[in-house]
Amino acid sequence: RTAKQLRDAIARLVTDLSQGRPQRREQQAVVNRFAARPDVAPQLGAEPAPPTIDQLLAGLAREAVHMLRDHADRLRECGGDNCALVYLDTSRSANRRWCSMSRCGNRHKVREQRARQAARAARERQSEKTDSTGDPA
Repeated sequence: RTAKQLRDAIARLVTDLSQGRPQRREQQAVVNRFAARPDVAPQLGAEPAPPTIDQLLAGLAREAVHMLRDHADRLRECGGDNCALVYLDTSRSANRRWCSMSRCGNRHKVREQRARQAARAARERQSEKTDSTGDPA
């Protein structure tokens, strides 16, 4: 249950930012509450104790705070059809459109190419009709 609360709060904050809306204070409070918990302590020597769920969630919340605070202007929603992913745009020009070029970007480019081919074929058919009858159809 607690992991879902953190996940949902982060998701809402990221979505709000990627859509240009202000962050919701109640979602910020959830993330801040998790981030304030003790993190996994680094240890030397003997086998470290396995981290607790609360420690793991604290680390995740701290990473979310860092991302939402320091990189909010680079969070983007994927421009692909039927893709709900939000990503950090690390491109030099900050104009990336898709979560992944090999996934959504490629699909988009294939759709555009097929649409251009279909339009060209339709123009050619129309031209053939005009040429064979002498009248535009």
